Amino acid sequence: MTKGQLRKILFDSITEDEWAKLEWNKEKTFIGEFNRNVLLRMRDYRCDMYEDVPDGKIGRLYALLKRYLEKYMPECPEGHKWIYIACVYLTFIEKLPMHPQTVTGWVERDQAFFCPAHSGKDSVCECCVCEKYGADL
Repeated sequence: MTKGQLRKILFDSITEDEWAKLEWNKEKTFIGEFNRNVLLRMRDYRCDMYEDVPDGKIGRLYALLKRYLEKYMPECPEGHKWIYIACVYLTFIEKLPMHPQTVTGWVERDQAFFCPAHSGKDSVCECCVCEKYGADL
């Protein structure tokens, strides 16, 4: 799958009515401001549409997010869709961290991302573009 194909899948999973609600932010859409801004940015982002995206990693991220959201956000399943879309988009298309910098404290050094909250394997962090903070940061 290419970045262009993935972006189209993500884009098409949002209805015209949902796009309008996201844009105007007038109706409750069960989405945080950070993810809302990511999705709105997705509409206009131009990327190398032919760059390959590893299919297995998309499925792995989805499974890890599903497990995480069922555990930590079971009371708001309406919000899961937005988190799935934003995280997949950030990870595989923009290649940016899935969390706001202010939440996890990630830093960018030499075109790489480092995060003190990175917990490694068997967590959503496994798929994140961030690496665990090193001693030299």
